[in-house]
Amino acid sequence: LRFAMMLFPCSKFIFNWRRNSTEQMLRQNALFGEVTADAVVTPVFEAFAKKMPPGRSHTFVLEDFQDVRNWNRLLHWIGETNCTYQRVLHSNKEAYSIDDINASETKGLIKGNCAL
Repeated sequence: LRFAMMLFPCSKFIFNWRRNSTEQMLRQNALFGEVTADAVVTPVFEAFAKKMPPGRSHTFVLEDFQDVRNWNRLLHWIGETNCTYQRVLHSNKEAYSIDDINASETKGLIKGNCAL
């Protein structure tokens, strides 16, 4: 991480994890095969995020994905001030199977004119 910060001095980092590390291990096991407790990187991500200079990191816990306010905080953090999300579209139901999302479901997701 220090190398990435040095190589990309204007970069920002988004750290994402699950609060429930047991559930994280179960999901990782289901998707990638047997995963040990050492593979759960939540404490590592939390430590990295805390050590980052102010404004360089944003944390986004998976259990908070359904709350549109968190997505709007992320937009603001990356510098987007001209638009907001109106709702969250859930596109990975049933453990990442393909959903039948039609165009009508995507209308009205964003309000304003995003610059980024």
